[in-house]
Amino acid sequence: MRRDLLRRFVDQEGSVYLDRFCSEYAGLSPDQALEHLAGRVRPAPHRLVDRLAVVFRTVRPDDSVAQMRSFLARHLHDAPPQQTAVQMHARIRSRPAFR
Repeated sequence: MRRDLLRRFVDQEGSVYLDRFCSEYAGLSPDQALEHLAGRVRPAPHRLVDRLAVVFRTVRPDDSVAQMRSFLARHLHDAPPQQTAVQMHARIRSRPAFR
């Protein structure tokens, strides 16, 4: 009985989450979805650049360092230095983007 209750709870919570996610991102282009997602990243002292870089590399794993720096510059006061961006780009190897 407990297992059945837990299974129903998980199914319901999963459905609520997916419905909210789908309605929030429905109709957005991939670029718009990336910008929307970046806007939802919570700032953390000295870590926002890392979080945004992970978001970028997850959604755009094949994009260049220059493209990542441009994205970071739009969401931060300034993009990280070139060498730092190169290191971040190499360090954050991500799974393929959703397609």
